[in-house]
Amino acid sequence: GQGTVEKLLNFTYIFRRVGILILALLIFASILIISNIIKITVYARRNEIEIMSLTGATSWFIKWPFIIEGFLQGFISAILSIIILYKFYFFAINKVHQVIPFLPLVVDNMDLLPIGIAIVLLGSFVGSGFIHSRSFTGLINQTPTFHKFSRWVKRKFYLTNSETGTTSIPALINSGTILFST
Repeated sequence: GQGTVEKLLNFTYIFRRVGILILALLIFASILIISNIIKITVYARRNEIEIMSLTGATSWFIKWPFIIEGFLQGFISAILSIIILYKFYFFAINKVHQVIPFLPLVVDNMDLLPIGIAIVLLGSFVGSGFIHSRSFTGLINQTPTFHKFSRWVKRKFYLTNSETGTTSIPALINSGTILFST
């Protein structure tokens, strides 16, 4: 009697602590993986982002494909994790019932439905929520807009001279200041 109950309580205490530690490590790893995937995706599409910025696309027009992609990835991942957890949960319940038949465990599927819905929503919003992080917004805002590009062209190719004023590109070409190699 009492010795078995004490062993069971000790086991559940240790099992709960180890579970919390594993959960914390998995959450930390998930955050690192998701943030790195977003950075890699933005880096891989930097030319596309730059072209959209140069053509005058708003920041929301640039962000929406990433938000939708993150939402869909989070949604699909959450559905897959629910399926895996569902199978594992009932496998674990059967094993525990074989060892400890008097322990009441949740077996009804409807009791697990709110948890499943919460996992799907959390996965979807985590997938799309990191898009709004400051690092992602900073990456998009660092891409040159048409206005910045035109100022760069003017600084690069138009020289100001105090005597003659602004020199145009054709004048610079004719004077030999700008040389083109063939």
